[in-house]
Amino acid sequence: MSDCEPKEDCCSASKCDIFDFMAKYVGLTVIHPGGLKATKQLSDMLNIKRDSRVIDIACGKGTTAFYLAEKYGCSVIGVDIADDLVEEAKYLNKKIRSDDK
Repeated sequence: MSDCEPKEDCCSASKCDIFDFMAKYVGLTVIHPGGLKATKQLSDMLNIKRDSRVIDIACGKGTTAFYLAEKYGCSVIGVDIADDLVEEAKYLNKKIRSDDK
């Protein structure tokens, strides 16, 4: 992520990493069109079962992947173009797994 400090030259999404911009100026740390409500509606329509394998493309920090795995007990793989978000998702996954023990 870029260093997006509140300066005049960094007060637009074009001058700043979009995730930093949304967090610092809009107050959104998760960019998810439709939010959890949309995720729930879509996942209910998909008939996901315990033995389902799901791929979450543009998984970000893994919020949707974690939700699906917890709700349905299915296997979820997340992919994202942003390596730092994938690393954060891996960290959160380890944390969740260690908290479950």
